[in-house]
Amino acid sequence: MDLPAAVTDRTTAHLAMLEQRLPGYLTGLYLHGSLCWGEFFPGSDIDFVATTSRRPGEAEIATLRTIHDELAVGTDEATPAYDGFYVLESDLALDPTTISVQPGVLAGDFAVAHHGDASLVTWHELAERGITVAGKPASELDIFTNLPVLQAFSRDNLQTYWASAAARVAAEPDLSPAVGAWCVLGITRLDHLIREGSLTSKSGAGRWALNHLDRRHRPVIEDALAWREAGQERLEPSARAVAVADLMYDVLAAYDITPEPDHC
Repeated sequence: MDLPAAVTDRTTAHLAMLEQRLPGYLTGLYLHGSLCWGEFFPGSDIDFVATTSRRPGEAEIATLRTIHDELAVGTDEATPAYDGFYVLESDLALDPTTISVQPGVLAGDFAVAHHGDASLVTWHELAERGITVAGKPASELDIFTNLPVLQAFSRDNLQTYWASAAARVAAEPDLSPAVGAWCVLGITRLDHLIREGSLTSKSGAGRWALNHLDRRHRPVIEDALAWREAGQERLEPSARAVAVADLMYDVLAAYDITPEPDHC
């Protein structure tokens, strides 16, 4: 598929640096997230998974850190974030919650830890629609996928992360459009996954929610989609805070989850 110029520029530079400084280390470079759903909007991240020929030593980790520092030089708020991590190809055949820590970068911070995107959602995205930049086609990789496990993980995520997030939103006097879109499309994406038994994109979740949630939520869903896809606001911040909290509480109630303020 044809990639946006910003994506091609960043991945080309990444590959060139790796080949020059760590020859033979990279075996594959794959993209997931917004790009694999055809939803690369202003503000979208470039999400990558890199497969490697070996576990990195201290010198290799230092080189990777330098590479990502250099990739970030000259970027600004309008530049898509370049987020991802490095694993052995064989790691993809495992439940991602069981694999060892990996070097990676998130929001500009390089670390050796369990990367936030090393998750079942990413594994499923790679298996179903991963974009191959280098290496064998993503469709030929042995990737762990298990829908019941993913649905159970999503229910737990609602009980923990999203319950706390809903309580925090309910306590806010107003809410930015970016946070509103993150909450509305994030929680409805999980709701879709659990109820429909399949992954969808953030925008796909919003459009699904327009037809599957109570009609009173339509204005805040449309506000979230307008911000994600066109950078437009349709609600005032104070009205958005109330409407987002209402939608989140409604979704959680369907799973008998009642957030409490002290969850924050």
